[in-house]
Amino acid sequence: MYELLRKLRFFRHFLLCRTFRRWAANVRRSSFERRRAALGRQLFAVSPTFQAALARAGALVDAMRETAVVAVSGGRGARGPAGRDAWRGGGAG
Repeated sequence: MYELLRKLRFFRHFLLCRTFRRWAANVRRSSFERRRAALGRQLFAVSPTFQAALARAGALVDAMRETAVVAVSGGRGARGPAGRDAWRGGGAG
């Protein structure tokens, strides 16, 4: 039975293919870890020089998120009750 299975293409190349896939996966993972470490060294967000400024900017963004938007309405604008020509001095009517 073993000999019959070994004659099939899948089983004939199984060990070689499995070894190659493991090697390729290890190369991809080590390459990814190397790139991640290099990127981590280059990021200015983790640099102590920029941390204070980024923290302040983040606090300002949070403060702006909490600021309420107020709708302003009234008759003082150029397109208020006096009409479109109010700023020209023509009035609405």
